[in-house]
Amino acid sequence: MSLSMKKSTDLRAVRTRRWLQDALRKLLKTKPYQKINIGEIVFKAEVARPTFYLHFSSKDELLMSIFDDLFIDFRAALAEEVKKTELDYPLIGKLMFSCARRNAEGLRVLLNAGLDSLVEQRFRIIISETGESIRAAHPIADEAKVLTPYLDDFMSNGIFALLERWIQEDMPIPDEIMGLIIANMTKGVREMLTDDNFKLTR
Repeated sequence: MSLSMKKSTDLRAVRTRRWLQDALRKLLKTKPYQKINIGEIVFKAEVARPTFYLHFSSKDELLMSIFDDLFIDFRAALAEEVKKTELDYPLIGKLMFSCARRNAEGLRVLLNAGLDSLVEQRFRIIISETGESIRAAHPIADEAKVLTPYLDDFMSNGIFALLERWIQEDMPIPDEIMGLIIANMTKGVREMLTDDNFKLTR
C-alpha cells in the first residue's frame, strides 16, 4: 500500500470512529445507556454493523473511547510537564481541569446519562497512568512502590468527586484554584513516597 493510500485509509478510519462516537453521544441525550443497542448506534452513524466491529469490540469500548478522547490533550501536556526537573503540581492539576472545562459538554453527557460508575473506573486508569508517568520520570523509593495502587485509588476517588461536582455546578471555580486544591490535597500522599518521609514497616 502506498503512503497516500495508507493515509486515506487512516483518515477514513478516524472519520468512521468519530461518526460512531457522535452517534452514541446523540443517543445518550435521548435514552439511558443501558437501553441503547449497537443496531441503533450503527443506524444513527449510517454505517454497517460489521464496520462497528472493525473499530470497537463492544458498546462499552466505544463509550470509553469517547471519554479517553476528552483527555487526549491533558495526556499530551502531561508528557511535556514530566520532562521538567521540578514538577509543578498545581500546574498539572490546572491542566486536568482546563481540559475538563474545554470538554465539559461531552463530560456532562456521560455523567447525566447515569454512567458515573463506568466513567469513574476509566478516570481511575487516567489517574494511575498520570502517576506512572510522574514516577517514571521522577522515581520513588523501591520500598514505597507497594503503596502506589492504594494511593492512586485514594487520589482518583477524591479528584473524580471534585471534578464531577465542579462540572455539574457549571465550573464556578477557576482552573488554577482547582489545580491548587488538587496539589494541596495530594501533597501528603506525595511525601509518603519519598525516601526521607516514608519507611515501610511490617
